[in-house]
Amino acid sequence: MPDEALQVSPHAALQLLRVAQEALTNVVKHAGASEVDVQLRRVDGELELEVRDNGIGAAGVGEDSSGRGLNNMRARANQLGGHLHVHGGSGGTRITVHVPLATVGA
Repeated sequence: MPDEALQVSPHAALQLLRVAQEALTNVVKHAGASEVDVQLRRVDGELELEVRDNGIGAAGVGEDSSGRGLNNMRARANQLGGHLHVHGGSGGTRITVHVPLATVGA
């Protein structure tokens, strides 16, 4: 049911907030973006957090990137039983976290 309230544990909420903060910090510091979009939604039994910008793109950034901020975001997603994806290109960067709903419930 799309309008049903989602109950998220305080721990999961904090981890997702920190991922979003780090992603937004990266946009401010590195992207040169004029727009950023943040979405949190349910998708196929998972909670999905997406941060997308229209900046210069994250050249050389991908699933195996070893930057401290990306490693922190990846660790937070893993802590919740989820995973982080980074897609960077000339049209901007998209950071997506997928976490099973079963692990984030209150």
